[in-house]
Amino acid sequence: MKLIPTKIYKCKSAECKAWVREEFAASPQLCPICNGEMHRSMRHLPAVQNKFKK
Repeated sequence: MKLIPTKIYKCKSAECKAWVREEFAASPQLCPICNGEMHRSMRHLPAVQNKFKK
């Protein structure tokens, strides 16, 4: 499985481990679990095929 650098949003709360891929994030970027603030980050993840084009 090939991993690629992927932009994500990660919850700022130390107790919460939530993250979401940038292309699937809602606006504004609020944590889907604790409703806290999220910040941009990178993570090496497997590629995902989107069913729709931007």
